[in-house]
Amino acid sequence: MNIRINAVKALGEIQDPRAIEALITALKDKDWGVRSAATNVLGKTQNPQAVKPLIAALRDKNVNVRAEAVTALREINNPQVVDEMIGALKDKDWDFRANAAVVLGFIKDPQAVEPLIAALKYKNEKVGENAAKALAMINDPRAVGPLVVALKDKKPRVRYGAAVALGILKDVRAVEPLIAALKDKDQRVKRNAALALGNIKDARAVGPLIAALKDKNSDIRYVASIALKALKDARAVEPLIATLKDKDIKVRQNAALALGKINDPRAVGPLIDMLKDKNSDIRYGTTVALSMIKDPKTVEPLITALKDEDQRVRRNAALALGEIKDVRAVEPLISALKDENTDVRKNAAHALGLIKDTRSVKPLIAALRDEEAFVRQNAAIALGKIQDPCAVEPLIVALSDNRYVVRYSASEALKKITGEDFGEDQEKWRKWWEQNKEKFLKKDNI
Repeated sequence: MNIRINAVKALGEIQDPRAIEALITALKDKDWGVRSAATNVLGKTQNPQAVKPLIAALRDKNVNVRAEAVTALREINNPQVVDEMIGALKDKDWDFRANAAVVLGFIKDPQAVEPLIAALKYKNEKVGENAAKALAMINDPRAVGPLVVALKDKKPRVRYGAAVALGILKDVRAVEPLIAALKDKDQRVKRNAALALGNIKDARAVGPLIAALKDKNSDIRYVASIALKALKDARAVEPLIATLKDKDIKVRQNAALALGKINDPRAVGPLIDMLKDKNSDIRYGTTVALSMIKDPKTVEPLITALKDEDQRVRRNAALALGEIKDVRAVEPLISALKDENTDVRKNAAHALGLIKDTRSVKPLIAALRDEEAFVRQNAAIALGKIQDPCAVEPLIVALSDNRYVVRYSASEALKKITGEDFGEDQEKWRKWWEQNKEKFLKKDNI
């Protein structure tokens, strides 16, 4: 590493006022790495002396230095920075103006709102885009009207920035303009208009977003399904079912997830069919969707999915079966406790804890000796939920586990089963069990 860079970093750790001058001087070093390091360190000092030199660094020839200057000025967050950056929005250098807008967005000072609104109309589209995003970061309602106007700007980057910003602001006044933006010629504008409508969650957007599911561009279809997933409107069910046959894998997968979120029984049959898809990403997304719907008709197909070649499908099938809580899944989930994949075993233990069937007690006790700590942890938690006294002794043994998460989960399970609380003190638990074992087990058998 450059010796001068190390020296700059060392100066930052000294915290001596004399170091500020040296760091400011380093901003003019020939090596951009040194300039970048000096910029970074000056920001962390939060020293007002560094403000003007750092503003000057926004003009640096190297993009990394300019990016560090933006971050540094954000960290200093001094009123002087706000005033200087507002002034910089009228600088002759367009890149400097664009960087000033970014800084103002990070600082979030309301004083910058009106100047940034004015910047939306500047000739340079990078400035307009950054001004729009900065207004979203400040999150001031005064920006909504001007941003809606900016959705019709001649410059694509400004329209794109406005769509992004309106999605962050989530103001219902933007719904109709964003719906109109779904027909923009620029794909980035259309994409972010769809995402913005999903963020706002206004029912007026459902019809236009359904129409967007048939867009020629697969990315637009994809984001339309994301937005419909957020809206959770039953009107989208049939169109999303049709989208399960889309040529694009991402679109199909997200349509499945959207149907899961909407949780309509009409989707169950088509989603079950999707568990047979050749693509493992689709099968994986489908198991996630079915875990949200929790329909008993999906139990047998999900049991079959526990043997899928893709571990992601198996682990989510286990979770889904746990959410449904159908006893038909008990034996298959017990078998899944021996799966080669850790996550599948962990999720199987979790699912058995949700179903609470006593047939799983002995297999879960065996899982307390699994090689992976998180499987042992979930086995302990599950035994605590089932509350079978047969688990007390194995759980006391688990208090000597070498992982804290297992010991803690075992102690919590013992507390639930016995009503006693000796924390993780294994010896106290042993003594108590020796004295109460017969009475406790007898009581349970009555």
